[in-house]
Amino acid sequence: MIAHLQKSLHAKGLDIAAPFLAQTYNSACGKLPPLATFGRSRTLAVLVGNSRHLWPYFERHCAANPALVAGSADPLDDYVAQSVEDAVREVSGGVGPSDESSVSLSDAASLGVPSSVFADGTQSRTSVAMDGTLPAANKHTKSDIRYTCSKDDKFVHFQRLAHDVGVAFFNRTVFLCVHPTFGPWFAFRAVIVFDMDFDSDWGADLQLYKSPIPDPYPECSTQVQEWMDKFYAAAKEYSNRQHENHKYLIGARDAATRPEQLQYRYGPEQLRYHYTKDKSVLGVV
Repeated sequence: MIAHLQKSLHAKGLDIAAPFLAQTYNSACGKLPPLATFGRSRTLAVLVGNSRHLWPYFERHCAANPALVAGSADPLDDYVAQSVEDAVREVSGGVGPSDESSVSLSDAASLGVPSSVFADGTQSRTSVAMDGTLPAANKHTKSDIRYTCSKDDKFVHFQRLAHDVGVAFFNRTVFLCVHPTFGPWFAFRAVIVFDMDFDSDWGADLQLYKSPIPDPYPECSTQVQEWMDKFYAAAKEYSNRQHENHKYLIGARDAATRPEQLQYRYGPEQLRYHYTKDKSVLGVV
């Protein structure tokens, strides 16, 4: 089931799909809302995200649905929600705690709301049982999906989650996670929790990571801080989006990028949309 989910998400541009134990986050999240566990002691969850791999898929979606994109407050959030829900339906037969309470695309938008990945940028490290098999979800496996825009009792601190389960290092200077392969050039999109046991035999892939993961580029810290200081100084008087102060955030992101990770840097259109939500780069007004 995990392999099927990863393949489905990857085909929609979401090339990070890291299985983890939901209780790992819950035990470390303090007063933050815990993830659903469906009454299980060891519950399967999957952290979903993307590198620059997402952008051409999203551009094709925008070209095929100009009216939908033009009428959306955040077309990318909508596209991600639809893609994640479609992938979950493919592997489990439903979305949400039950078929009657499934989360629709409009519901997700109104929320205001690599094992792993193709962690080396090229291949999936799929968690398997000792006999080489994957657990199969039944036709209507329950699930709970939370997005980076989810609020209130659905809020998830994605940076802390990724850090605690060993997927990426949370760089608190720039408020971004840094991936061992992609560096800072990726984004989290969703967490999916399934009403399934997390099999202890899946540990082989997760042991590729240390929990929490160490800083993959500690020597960049001074330069990152310098860029963030420029951002804070500029942001005292001006709006980030209106006055292009995000150039300092991009500078900090570049400073946190190892030379071999430059191949994963976002292109100009993806960067502009990421920081400004400027729909003109999508070919719509």
